Amino acid sequence: NAEVNIIGGNGFRLPTAEEWLIFAKAGTDNRWSGTNNEKEVGNYAWYRDNSYHQTHLVATKKPNEWGMYDMSGNVHEWCWDRENVTDTNTSANRVFRGGSWFDGSAHLCSTERRDYLPRDRGGFLGFRVCRYI
Repeated sequence: NAEVNIIGGNGFRLPTAEEWLIFAKAGTDNRWSGTNNEKEVGNYAWYRDNSYHQTHLVATKKPNEWGMYDMSGNVHEWCWDRENVTDTNTSANRVFRGGSWFDGSAHLCSTERRDYLPRDRGGFLGFRVCRYI
C-alpha cells in the first residue's frame, strides 16, 4: 500500500504518476519542469551535464512555476501508478518520474516515465510525498 496513516492526521502517500505530472508541468506545456528551452534545463535540473555524477541538495536549482523544486533531474521519484492498479501488491503499480543526475536532458522531460521494481535501490532514486487534506 502506498499510504502511510498518522494517528490524528490525514496521512501521507506517494503522488500518483498523473499527480506528479501535473505538479511538474505546473499549468504549462513545458517539456521540462520550469522551462521549455533545452538550453535552460541546467538552471532547473541536476543532470548528466552538470551533476558531477552525484545527487545534490534539494532546492539548489530554480523552482518551476508553482514553486516546486527538482521536478526534473537530481533523482527519479517514485510514484503510484493508478493506471495499472489491479493488485496493490504488484510492482507494476509503481513507476519513476523526473529523470536523475545520470540522465541526459532528453530523459528529464516531464512526461518521461520508467517502470522499476520496488526492491531497486540507488543514489539516483528518491520520492516526495503528498498529504491528504
